[in-house]
Amino acid sequence: MKKPMRILANGISGANEKEYQKKHELYCVPRKKVIKSFNVGELMYAHADMGGRNLSGVKDNILHVYPDERLAWRSAVLKGILDELSTCENLDAAIVNVHGWLINKEIAQIAFDPYLREYSADMYITFIDNYERILECLNSRSQWQDENLTEEKILKWQNHEVELTMFLAQFMKKPFFAVPTAQPPSTLYKLLFHPELDPVYAAMPISFFKAPEQQARIDEFIKKIDPYFTVFDPRTVEAVSAMSADDFGNKTKMTIANHIVHRDMTWLVNQSKKLIAYWPEDSYSTGMDHEIHHAFIRGMDVWLIYLGKKSSPFVPFFCTEKFRSEDEFVEFLEKKYPERKNLEW
Repeated sequence: MKKPMRILANGISGANEKEYQKKHELYCVPRKKVIKSFNVGELMYAHADMGGRNLSGVKDNILHVYPDERLAWRSAVLKGILDELSTCENLDAAIVNVHGWLINKEIAQIAFDPYLREYSADMYITFIDNYERILECLNSRSQWQDENLTEEKILKWQNHEVELTMFLAQFMKKPFFAVPTAQPPSTLYKLLFHPELDPVYAAMPISFFKAPEQQARIDEFIKKIDPYFTVFDPRTVEAVSAMSADDFGNKTKMTIANHIVHRDMTWLVNQSKKLIAYWPEDSYSTGMDHEIHHAFIRGMDVWLIYLGKKSSPFVPFFCTEKFRSEDEFVEFLEKKYPERKNLEW
């Protein structure tokens, strides 16, 4: 009996990870891959109900239960998952979904379980999403009405979730990825079943390149490189407009800006093997410039597609390959990866 790949996945409440994984499971069906996702939270409700607690009817109150009792339920659920996996046949991957942190009355409580050691995950994933979408989602649920959630709190919560899981993966010497739930389901599929497709970060101007026709150009470029790599597109987390210089003294605005920089540089760029920079015209992009430099000094391949007519000498200096047209770059990919040319995801 083959051993399925084991993934430990998490994400803060409202990050849309359940819906994303449902899409991924459907995506896997025609590709003959069998995936099973275990939602530890839902299984805990069922386990508590079997003991006569009837928490399924009052899910909003789960965090009122004494932590040691929740730990006992969680451990029992995880043992049940391990027992089931020991008898599963023809399963290609199992995804166990847990939270890293629980927030109750503005207090953060660790939600990882010591029993997870027995799970022996092959990969760790934190699903992330746009902080505005998360806030809107949670504010629509009765469970979160008394938490006084704000944009800053959501950003910090998500940051803690990612950083904790990233550290755990590093400690266990396993791969880690922060996966935006607005990415296509093919992203997760490639990460699990096609490790030969390098994860790449697609750098592009965003703040000053937001017109629909400009974004359409970037969309078309992403489609061209998608057969060759697992592409992380920062726009799937949020497309950010340029901030006003008058907001430099605004604490909330600066917190948002700081988290955006940290997310793109420390999570999305660092987890990639290459950076592909699409520079469509003679316009300066501070973020893109810093991402290129950051990737270059990490020893990554940095491939630049520069369509402008003039450039600072600093731009090509921090690149390992340079191209003057999309066609030239696609021809380069076709020669380098001929076996991937006709792949469709």
